[in-house]
Amino acid sequence: MKPLRPWPLIATRTLGSYRVFNLRANQSQDPRSGKVHEFYAIDSVDWVHVLPVTGAGEVVMIRQFRHGIQDVTLEIPGGLVDPGFTPEEAARKELLEETGYRAEELIPLGWVHPQPAVFSNRCFAFLAPRVIPGGMTALEDTEDIAISLVHPDSLPNYVREGRITNAMVLITFYLYELWRSGGSR
Repeated sequence: MKPLRPWPLIATRTLGSYRVFNLRANQSQDPRSGKVHEFYAIDSVDWVHVLPVTGAGEVVMIRQFRHGIQDVTLEIPGGLVDPGFTPEEAARKELLEETGYRAEELIPLGWVHPQPAVFSNRCFAFLAPRVIPGGMTALEDTEDIAISLVHPDSLPNYVREGRITNAMVLITFYLYELWRSGGSR
């Protein structure tokens, strides 16, 4: 296998700072040719996703409008890891705020880079077995969420039918399957 070398960072500048991310332009040098190219990167805090399962074995999912695609999606709870929070603390917080369910236990399933070509952050996935209704939701002004309890046997068909399209949700399902089969990261 051909070894690859990192591209040295020559310069970076912030192009904009927004509520949930910063946009920057990097000038990096091709280690083969020495030529400098410009690349764009999005800096965001880390994200979390929680796969919550009730005592009856149903997956607690959320439906919400997503502005990027201008449509309602079916997802699992998740969000940003706010400053001062660990990923586990953020997972518990997002689960309760978005669904009103509490996690008796959180099992780390692993983490991934959501899109390393442009994003600098990670997304942490957790399994929350045996969640219990435990409180009121605390939705942000920018959220409108409805809860759906889904039998896990329905999930593969939901993906095939295009009812679940969020890539990070699919990755969390995959990390769960790895964990379940004993092959977690």
